[in-house]
Amino acid sequence: MLAAGILALLVPACSQGREWTGRGEVVAIDEPRLHVTIRHEAMPGLMEPMTMRFAVASQAVLDGIAPGDPVSFVLLQRGSSLTLLSVTRPPA
Repeated sequence: MLAAGILALLVPACSQGREWTGRGEVVAIDEPRLHVTIRHEAMPGLMEPMTMRFAVASQAVLDGIAPGDPVSFVLLQRGSSLTLLSVTRPPA
């Protein structure tokens, strides 16, 4: 019974995924498909530095960014799927 209770607490947390933060530069934006390509630094435990296209969680994530912008971002990992939750430019 105790094991079932612990499992019930853990399953929702696992299904939500893991968040990762990164820094990089916007290379391209594909608004119709809700994707952004970012040349990013290494994210230890997730991936080496590379240029990668990410799906974004919503159109709002793309607001205020343009190719060439330096950015910080938050990714949500669920299994092998990565979704960009937020992208911010550093203060000028």
